[in-house]
Amino acid sequence: MKTQKFQPHKVKRMIDTLGVMYQFNRDKLNKYKESTGEQELIAELRGVLHSTASYVTKTATDGSTITAKQSPQILTNDPKAKLLHIDDKVIIDNCTYKVTGVLDINMLGLAFDISLEVVLWQG
Repeated sequence: MKTQKFQPHKVKRMIDTLGVMYQFNRDKLNKYKESTGEQELIAELRGVLHSTASYVTKTATDGSTITAKQSPQILTNDPKAKLLHIDDKVIIDNCTYKVTGVLDINMLGLAFDISLEVVLWQG
């Protein structure tokens, strides 16, 4: 089976027309590498929010069940995505998400998928 060629111009056109600007922040650290409670802007990039299905298997004594869990991601073509680290934060629709990984699609440096996870409020 022949694979289709990666077409970065289509990704760029989609991000340019449908993309939204996202601001990624990181906790500032003091000289002891402890969080100061302040945020610093790491990157501002345009991307498209989408989700993928992650499958989770729960095993019990009488059988197992498979459930699908949606994982939010941001698709971008901005090389500043390489600056992001795990646990950087972004706010989308008044909900805070943390970065759980950045994937360089096809290892070409042309498109990146930023995996996110919802941050639960602890009070």
